[in-house]
Amino acid sequence: MNIWFHIQGSSRLLARRKGPVARMVVVAAVGTLWCLAGGMWGVAVWRDLDRRAEQMSIDIIGPADSTNQAIRAMAQDMRRRPSVKSVQVLTSDQVWSEFANEMHLESDDLREVAAVPSILRIQLRPPMVSLSATEKFVRSLVDMYPEATARIVWPRPYVEMLDAGRANVIIFGSVAGLLSLVLFLWALTYAFRAEIHRAGSDLKVAALLGAPNAWIAAPHLLVGSVAGAVGLVLGLGILCIARPTMLTQWVWLGNVSLNEIFIGACAIVFLGLLLCWWQSIASVKGATRTR
Repeated sequence: MNIWFHIQGSSRLLARRKGPVARMVVVAAVGTLWCLAGGMWGVAVWRDLDRRAEQMSIDIIGPADSTNQAIRAMAQDMRRRPSVKSVQVLTSDQVWSEFANEMHLESDDLREVAAVPSILRIQLRPPMVSLSATEKFVRSLVDMYPEATARIVWPRPYVEMLDAGRANVIIFGSVAGLLSLVLFLWALTYAFRAEIHRAGSDLKVAALLGAPNAWIAAPHLLVGSVAGAVGLVLGLGILCIARPTMLTQWVWLGNVSLNEIFIGACAIVFLGLLLCWWQSIASVKGATRTR
């Protein structure tokens, strides 16, 4: 009986207060679209940085008198480290072939001019590709294998660029995400309280009849939930429709799947329900307070 009454009351509110309901729908749609698009952008940028970090390699050049057995023994040790993603041993012939390909040399006339060393190429896992972690890793190689490392080469400016990109994502993404969430919740709260304010006389009548606050607020909670659900579907639908066009312009946005977007939408639903319940109880208490 209570459920039937609340449904009937909420349906009448939807029919009588189209303006406030439409405002809540618009606020929910814009807020959903903004939060999901911002979250998608931030996650995609971070994963693109991780993809670039996987391409960073450390080349360990062995001394001229080192043997392939020493290089391969070092490679076996590196493969057991959890921070190492891949290990590749390049023989002198493979190093020369790679060099000749990059320099566009068509013959091997220069092959005997200088001795070409063997190289141990290591790729670290993305969390380890930072300036401090890479420097620490390189120092550990020099300390552990002084006889097998004539020189260690790694792209320091490239790693600095990755560090700067991650710092920008953390700082600006956190600030933008926090401000967006606060503005979204504030706008939705304002729209919800405006609907409650219009129903002030009805709330006082129900309070005089002895109804509890939760019972009085239930129809308005249903109205807010319906308006929020419609806005959420609109915002999510717009994002899904625009996603193929966005992927043609920014390919790296494909790092975020549709399932992850839906998970973000579920998180917004949870926050929206908590906000509607809190605002409904708080607004009803304020409207029915005896002065």
